[in-house]
Amino acid sequence: MKIDQYKQAKSLMSQALSVAVNSLGEGRAVQEAKLHMRRAISKLEEAGNKHERRKQTERTYHQQWWDNIVTGSVAASQSPMSPEATQKSLDQLNSMIDTEKKKLEDLESDIIDNQTTNSNSVFLD
Repeated sequence: MKIDQYKQAKSLMSQALSVAVNSLGEGRAVQEAKLHMRRAISKLEEAGNKHERRKQTERTYHQQWWDNIVTGSVAASQSPMSPEATQKSLDQLNSMIDTEKKKLEDLESDIIDNQTTNSNSVFLD
């Protein structure tokens, strides 16, 4: 989007310069105005090029970052684990599963206790 704006501004400045060259006289003020227009055109070119380089650098950094993540995950998935590390990981996972099962059982028993308490209170009223 910004590149288009830079190009449009540069085009308009070039048109203004060509009109100034073709239709205005050669006075000192006209020469100075032409000089300023040429400088403005070159500044617009520099700004557009700088913006394009920055955009390209951002893409490069993003691609490098993403490549590092993909490479790291592939390397981690392909690295062999020792049998001891595998067993330790499995034991930790089993422990975590058992903890979550216990929490679910406690929650289920709490729900059942609440239901029986509520049903008993209905009969007591």
